[in-house]
Amino acid sequence: MYKLNEIVETNIDVQVKCKRNIEVTDDWINFSSVKELPISGWKIHVSTIPDDFKDAFNKIYEYCLKKDIYFKIPKTNKAIKKITFGGIPFIQTGKVFTLYIMNPNTLEQHLKTLNKLLKNIKGPIIPSDKKYSDSNCLYYRYGSFKSNYSYDNISGLKYDYYIYKQQKILDIRKPNFYKPKLINDPVSNSNKKDVENLFVKKI
Repeated sequence: MYKLNEIVETNIDVQVKCKRNIEVTDDWINFSSVKELPISGWKIHVSTIPDDFKDAFNKIYEYCLKKDIYFKIPKTNKAIKKITFGGIPFIQTGKVFTLYIMNPNTLEQHLKTLNKLLKNIKGPIIPSDKKYSDSNCLYYRYGSFKSNYSYDNISGLKYDYYIYKQQKILDIRKPNFYKPKLINDPVSNSNKKDVENLFVKKI
C-alpha cells in the first residue's frame, strides 16, 4: 500500500494499492481505467461530509479498482469542505466523488452495489442529479465525460456539450434532474422527488 500524498501533491490522507493510473489536474485527482473514456455517458456522484470521506474513499477505491471504473476526487481537504459546505457554485454542491460509467447497461447494478457498500455514508443533496433509491449519498446524471465547449456569441458564455447520435446536446446543469429526451434513464428503482433541501437530514 502507498500513501496517496507520497505519489501526488495532496494533503488527503488515504492509501492506494498502486502508483499507476493516477493523474492530477489543477483541481482533481483522477484514477483512470484501462479503457479510454468516451465523450459522454452516465456519471455516479457520491456525496460525503468530510468525516465520512476516508471511509467512502476506501470502499469506492476498492470497488472501482475491481470493476475498472474511472473516478475522480477533489485535490485537497479544503476542496472537499468547499464542495460539501459551500464556496462553489450551488449546482456543483456535493460532488465529492465522480464515477464514470462507460456501459449504461451496468449503471443500475453499480448503484445497487454501491448503495450497500455506502449505506452509512451521508452528505449534502446534489441539486443537478437524481437521487438513487433510499441512499443518503448516491446520485446520478447523464453528461459530458470530456470538456467540449460551445460559445454563445450574444451572451459571451460558454457551454459544455457532447455529441449523441450525431446531435449536439448542451450539457445542462441546473437544479432538479435534467436529462435529454433522446436518452433513456436505465435505472428502474430511482427516486423521483425533486430537490427540496440542500442537506440530507441528520448529517
